[in-house]
Amino acid sequence: MVAGKEAAKPGEGKNSWLTGTAAWNWLVISQHILGIRPTYNGLMVNPCIPSNLKEYTVTRKWREAEYVISVKNPNGKNRPDQPTILPYEPGHHEVEIIL
Repeated sequence: MVAGKEAAKPGEGKNSWLTGTAAWNWLVISQHILGIRPTYNGLMVNPCIPSNLKEYTVTRKWREAEYVISVKNPNGKNRPDQPTILPYEPGHHEVEIIL
């Protein structure tokens, strides 16, 4: 929805959360920036982050599993050399990935 010419701020976008924008932002951030996305065989971890982001931790619930994934970036890389596939297995898992 965009405010019309009679509004206090014409042209302003409103109610973006009602259009699915928030869901698409969550998908892009979690799967393509933080790089944790489901595949047929498991979770792929393949972040594309700013080089000054030194570490982050994500808890990802998937099927009957919970993965606590810590990504550490001590050398200021933007991407890993190869994606990591975390095979699916029910239960709680703690994983550390170093770029």
